[in-house]
Amino acid sequence: MPGPAPASRPSRRSSAGWRPRVFFDPNRKRPLPRFPRRIGVVTSDSGAALQDILSILRRRFPVVEVLHCPVRVQGLQAAPSIARAIRLMNRLPEDRRPDVLIVGRGGGSVEDLWAFNEEVVARAIFASHIPVISAVGHETDVSIADLVADRRAATPSMAAEIAVPDRDELEAMLIRTAQIMRQYLRQGLDRRRQRVHMLLHHYGLRRVPDRLARMQDELQRLEASLQQQVRQLLERRRQTLALLQSRLAAFDPQLPLRRGYVRVRCNGSLATRAHQLRPGDAVTLEFYDGRHDARITS
Repeated sequence: MPGPAPASRPSRRSSAGWRPRVFFDPNRKRPLPRFPRRIGVVTSDSGAALQDILSILRRRFPVVEVLHCPVRVQGLQAAPSIARAIRLMNRLPEDRRPDVLIVGRGGGSVEDLWAFNEEVVARAIFASHIPVISAVGHETDVSIADLVADRRAATPSMAAEIAVPDRDELEAMLIRTAQIMRQYLRQGLDRRRQRVHMLLHHYGLRRVPDRLARMQDELQRLEASLQQQVRQLLERRRQTLALLQSRLAAFDPQLPLRRGYVRVRCNGSLATRAHQLRPGDAVTLEFYDGRHDARITS
């Protein structure tokens, strides 16, 4: 290894010389946001890695927005392509910039994965203002990109799991919180009842009926207040769950088809741009209630 690491935390934008110890320093790695609004994905648009990532993101946290920047992931042009994509994501306006980047590809030979060992990719990850999750190959594959990134995932699927929380766990946490709050309120009410019971049997209170009446009034007021707080808490939890359910429904992949939109597939792949189709191509038109085959004429 080259010389010793500097005593202070290095800047992510430092690029003077190739000093692996600075690039791999664990002290510069940043935590990932707990609830990202937008995930950037830098990988091939034709590999299984992209579909795995999208599938898991939709299942775990469907309200998150996904920005995919397709790149080459092997060959001579792969490393420059990956580095350009990382820089492009960082240059997006703040209201469109991802909160987390997933950079990687599926498994392959050492030669297939070599682009993620290139210096240009390591420098792009190092300079990124956006936290980066590297997901290259399978669990046993370790690349330089893995060492430079803020987090390493053994597979692209695991990267998606790391990037977002699980909606089922969030809903369970809300339910547990409501149960705990109800328990605390119930215990508080029981303590006040016990206190009132003790006061009722106090000799001095037995001699002062008007003070007893005031205590009973206070108990009723406290009971009404606690019941109102419980109702308000439960109502807020119901509203939160209803909001989450409405957001999940908005991400139903069949919803655009119900509105009259059509998906076009060519050779089994989804066509999202006109330049992907050429005259004579056989395509499949997917409607909400079925599909038909067609051919591009012009």
